[in-house]
Amino acid sequence: MSGLYDGPATILIDGHAMQIQVTAQLRVRGTSARAGWAGILEAPATADLWAVHEADPPQLRLPNGNTRSFSLDSNADLSTGRLIITGMGSPPF
Repeated sequence: MSGLYDGPATILIDGHAMQIQVTAQLRVRGTSARAGWAGILEAPATADLWAVHEADPPQLRLPNGNTRSFSLDSNADLSTGRLIITGMGSPPF
């Protein structure tokens, strides 16, 4: 497991009902075996980020096939296309 990931990813909403292609900059938080992960997702201006906000919870899938749920930062400004996230579970990268 690497401590960083910078590359393409897909946000999944309601399983696979809606998908948004993003660029992800992710990092491991902490150093123990129970380390979490967090980062920034950059979405296209045309993306429906309100659907991400409303998802329960949204998921992020990386090209390696690993998929994990995440939550949005409570101060997220959806109009910027830049989402600050905190991952749930083990890092997907």
